This record gives sequence, structure tokens and C-alpha cells, in this order.
Amino acid sequence: MLNNLTRFFFFKKYGFSIIANVAISMFICLGLSAQNIKFSTYYNDSDIIKEEYFGFVNFSDTVREGEYKLFLTDGSLRQKGHYVNNLPHGLWYIYFNNGIVQQEINFVEGKRHGSYAAFDESGELIQKAFYEFGELNGSFKTYYPDGSLESELSYSKGVINGVQKIYYPNGNMHKHYEAQNDIENGFWIEYYDNESINYSGTKKNGVFCDTLKVYYRNGVLQRLSIYDNGLLNGLYIGYYENGNKMIRSFYNNGILNGEYFEYYRGGELKVHGIYKDGLKIGIWKSYYPNFKLYTVGEFNNNRYHGEWLVYFPDGSIKQVGHYSEGHPEGNWTLLHSDGGLKESGEYVQGKENGAWLFFKEREYKTPEKIINYKMGKPDGPLWLYGPEGLEKFNIIKGQMINFKDMSKN
Repeated sequence: MLNNLTRFFFFKKYGFSIIANVAISMFICLGLSAQNIKFSTYYNDSDIIKEEYFGFVNFSDTVREGEYKLFLTDGSLRQKGHYVNNLPHGLWYIYFNNGIVQQEINFVEGKRHGSYAAFDESGELIQKAFYEFGELNGSFKTYYPDGSLESELSYSKGVINGVQKIYYPNGNMHKHYEAQNDIENGFWIEYYDNESINYSGTKKNGVFCDTLKVYYRNGVLQRLSIYDNGLLNGLYIGYYENGNKMIRSFYNNGILNGEYFEYYRGGELKVHGIYKDGLKIGIWKSYYPNFKLYTVGEFNNNRYHGEWLVYFPDGSIKQVGHYSEGHPEGNWTLLHSDGGLKESGEYVQGKENGAWLFFKEREYKTPEKIINYKMGKPDGPLWLYGPEGLEKFNIIKGQMINFKDMSKN
């Protein structure tokens, strides 16, 4: 009798695994001899058979030779195959609990060699491959539940090499690319499910290099860019679906550098400025679709700086103000479209401060209201224009109280 014999059998690829690793107690059904005899092993402390196999005893070792079966605790067959000289050899079957074949594996002298197939619980083929002496070699195919081809990968000596193909459930190509030693190297094409190209470029060591073209679903070019070692480097152009330019810019090692142009859908210039190391610098201008200037001002390291002007579509001034370190500072003026004053006041450290005057359109002799601010918050009396001219109010517990009413009380 041999106690605590442990055997381990493992196979794993794309989510399938077969493991038998348990402590078992063995007894020999027939007498010891050099000829093949049948052995049975049992689950611990039970009469439930775990393994049945043929073999012989060579001195103190048991050598498996011939048919082998592995059972689950409910008695159903889990594995079936053959051993030659104590190594798996020939065709092996792995089963689901319902008796359907899960995997078919060919072995030669203990190594997977020859065709391999995997199935789902209904018996439909989901994987098909070929092994040479333990390594995947040649085509490895996977299938959707309806039996249509999901992917066709190419292996050489256990690693992905060559042209790879992945498909949509409708049968159309999804990805088509080259790989070397498990890494994308060479052409890379990705498709929409209607067969039109989405991405078209080249990869080196798994990242994009050289020119990359990206398309809309309707086949119109969406963007054209140049990559170097996975980083944007050089010209970048984005397009609308109607074919007009959306953006024209330049990159250096993945960072925006140089002139930047942005366009409206109709092709008119929308924004023009300069980037340095990914930050906006210098004079930036934006435009209305009618080509009239909308805004003009300066950026300093991505922050608004100095005087900024905002215009109406007819070219008249709408707003004048200054910035310091990205915050409004000093006197600001906002105008109505007819040129009359709309708002006027002062910013200190980015917050309204002091008296701000507000005017109705076409009524510029007297302000509609005057609000006093202290570092961004209303502070002090509020003046509103009423039937008797400007009237003074105070805000108490969130309510405006006229000074006349306060004096009466």
C-alpha cells in the first residue's frame, strides 16, 4: 500500500484550467508484478473512487502505463486519457459535470503536441489551436457562441508572431495587425463594425509610431497625426465630419508646442495662439464666424495676463479689463451693444471691490444701481434707481430695507 500519493495536472489557456491536486490513499487491487495492473485511488476517508489507471510497480515506484480516468466526488468522469512510461500520451479528454467534452488535448511524452480544442457546456467549439512539443504554434482560433469566428491569432514557439485578426460578432473585421514576440510591431488597422476603417497606423514595441490616421464612421478623415515612440510629435490636424479642419497644431514629445489654430465647422478661423511646453503664451485671438474679432489678449504660462478686450459681432467693444496672474485686476468696463456703459468697477486680487455701477441700456445718465463690494462680497449700502431717483437701501438678514423706512422706525 502506498499512502499520500500526490499527482498534479494543470492546463490553463484563455480561461480554462484543469487541476487535480489532492492527497489520496492508494491500494493495489492486484498483486505486485512487472505486468500492467489496474490501480484505484479514493477520496480521503471514503469509498468514492477518484482515479483508475493501469500501470506497474518498478521497485518502490508505481509507473502509469495505459488508460487513466479521473472522477469527481459525484462519480462523474472528469478526465480520460493514456499514459506511456508515466507520462500523458495521446488524446486526452476533459469533461464538464454534465458529461459534455470541455477540452481535447493531444500529448506526446508529457507535452502538449498536436491539435487542441475547447468547447462550451453545450458542446459548441470555442477554441482551436495546435501545439508542438508544449508550445503553441500556428493558428489559434476562438469562436463566438453562435460559432462565428472571433479571432485568429498566429503563434510561433509559444508567442504571438505574425499577422493577427480579430472579428466582430457580425463577421466583419475588427482589428488586423502584426505582432512580434507578443508585442504589436508593424501595421495596425482597426475597423468599425460596418467595415470602414477607424484607425490606420504603425506600431513599434506596442506603441504608435510614424503617421496615424483616424476616421469617422462615414469614412471621412477625423485626425492626422505623427507619433514617435508612442508620443505625438509634429503636425496634428483634426477634422469635422464634413471634411473641414477643426484643429491644426504641433506637438513635441507629446506636448503642445508652436502655433495653434482652431476652426468653426464651416471652415472659418475660431482661435489662434501659441503654445510653449503645453502652456499658452503670448497674444491669443478668437473670432466670430463672420471673421470679426471676438477676444484678444495675452497669456503668460497659461494664465490671462495684461489687457483683454472683448468685442461684439459688429466689431464694437463689449468689455475692457486687465488680468494679473490669471485674475481680474484694476478697473473693468462692460458696454452695451450701442456703446453705452453697462457696468463699471474695480477688481482687487480677482474680486470685486469698492463701488460698482450698473446701467440700463439707453439710460446712461443715472445708474440703475450701485453696489459696494468688499473683496467679492456686497458690503455697505445699496443704491437703486427709483421714482424719486437713487434710493439708499441696506441689507439686513437678507432683506433690502430702504433707509427712509429705517428712519421712520
